[in-house]
Amino acid sequence: MAVNWLHSIKAHPSLSSLYLQDCQFPVVDPSSLSHINSSKSLAVLQLIDSIVHPSTFPLLLNMSNKLTALHLSKNHLNGIIPISFAHMGSSLGNLCKLRTLLLNGNYINEPLPVILEKPSGCVKDSLQVLDLSVNQIKGSLPEIITRFSSLKELCLDDNKLDGALPDNVGNLSSLAVLNLARNKLTGSLPQSIGLMSGLKVLDVSSNSFNDFTSEIHFLKLSKLKFLTLSFNSLSLNFSSGWIPPFQLNTINLRCCKLGPSFPVWLQTQRNFSHLDISNSEISDNIPNWFWRLPSNLLFLNLSFNNLNNQLSGNLPDCWMNFKQLVVLNLESNSLSGVIPRSFGSLHKLQTLRLSNNSFSSELPPSLTNCRSLKLLDLGENRFSGNILACMGENLLS
Repeated sequence: MAVNWLHSIKAHPSLSSLYLQDCQFPVVDPSSLSHINSSKSLAVLQLIDSIVHPSTFPLLLNMSNKLTALHLSKNHLNGIIPISFAHMGSSLGNLCKLRTLLLNGNYINEPLPVILEKPSGCVKDSLQVLDLSVNQIKGSLPEIITRFSSLKELCLDDNKLDGALPDNVGNLSSLAVLNLARNKLTGSLPQSIGLMSGLKVLDVSSNSFNDFTSEIHFLKLSKLKFLTLSFNSLSLNFSSGWIPPFQLNTINLRCCKLGPSFPVWLQTQRNFSHLDISNSEISDNIPNWFWRLPSNLLFLNLSFNNLNNQLSGNLPDCWMNFKQLVVLNLESNSLSGVIPRSFGSLHKLQTLRLSNNSFSSELPPSLTNCRSLKLLDLGENRFSGNILACMGENLLS
């Protein structure tokens, strides 16, 4: 029972961390609130995969005014959220040491402005991590978010947010992670994002952002490592001589408009392991410099463009340099020539898509060395000869 649980905590005055999972808390009598601040040392409270009644929240939040981390992820909160947050609001504001608040994976359906209005007081100065992802939160991102001056991670992905981002979102100068993926956000990306000098992860994929994205949007993002703008209607408008301030590990620009020319700024990126510029309206020769890819490359997707290799004649025989490669997708372009023998060096390759091009000649026998291959798509080309039988064995195994 919840009351007995509180008594147990009170019996351990030195308890600093409490982790609970798969619990079910009954309705709590208001008289139980006499246990407020029953713990003098509790700093971390994690309650996940549980069924929590609204009346329990005041107890959770008032057990200790020394809480630094509150993890309430993946709980069964659907249908009670408006009541729950009403109870939580004033209590949150008194947690002056709270740095981490995780409420992801619930069924929260309040408008975001309402949720952010509830935490008041000193928590706005202390909170560093706010995770409300995988809920059903509606509404737009309000300007009040910029008052959370210490925020380093803001995760609102997989919700139902809409509207435009506030122009002054760049005032979150301490932010390292901004994840707004898979919502219904619209309008332009504010130029002030380029002022987030500490930003390492920017993911706004699968929204309805449009308009141009320019060099100003990345002006001071020297620490950026993970860039995902995929599945928006953004046009990346960079000058041919632009040198980005960052070195990216992951580049996801699928369905953005990068073309018609091949994006020259990619020549400056030397450390990425994941590159997806598929379906990005590029209609150009693949420059020779592009094939000097990083040796740690895991994922390469250039599909659904109009790329060709007419200047070089064939794909370069350089694939022995990319032995970590797992996915290679070149389908639906205008590539021609023979398949390089060095494809056989791709021992970790699991997916190879070359369909809908103009490749010709026979497949190199070295492809049989790709023993990790699970998906091979060669359709709509001009290949001759037979597929080696042992390749089929590899695919079926």
